[in-house]
Amino acid sequence: MKRIFDLAMAWCLLCFLSIPILVVGLMVKLTSKGPALYWSDRVGINNGIFRMPKFRTMRVDTPAVATHLMKNPDVYLTPIGSFLIRRLRRLTQIMKRKKRAWIHRLPRLNKSKSRFNRAGTD
Repeated sequence: MKRIFDLAMAWCLLCFLSIPILVVGLMVKLTSKGPALYWSDRVGINNGIFRMPKFRTMRVDTPAVATHLMKNPDVYLTPIGSFLIRRLRRLTQIMKRKKRAWIHRLPRLNKSKSRFNRAGTD
């Protein structure tokens, strides 16, 4: 029964996400030379290697070294990759601020008074 549920959910998600996946693939293909996807080798169960397709955010002529160790890795980004990285950096900053604000508002138990206080309101 679980297998049927998993397959049905996977099929529904695939149908739901197929349009955005096609749009992103077309955007990558139209804004840079080379294929829209590249195949990344990953380690799976029992250390088995499997290949996973990923959208290409780096140019085709990017060196085969870890670009995050370079001084200016953004030079090798495609236009779509650059757009996504800028948005991701901004989203990360927003989420860090929201997380800090949320943690600060968590109630905590003041054992000496046996009641809940909001953090920072002692």
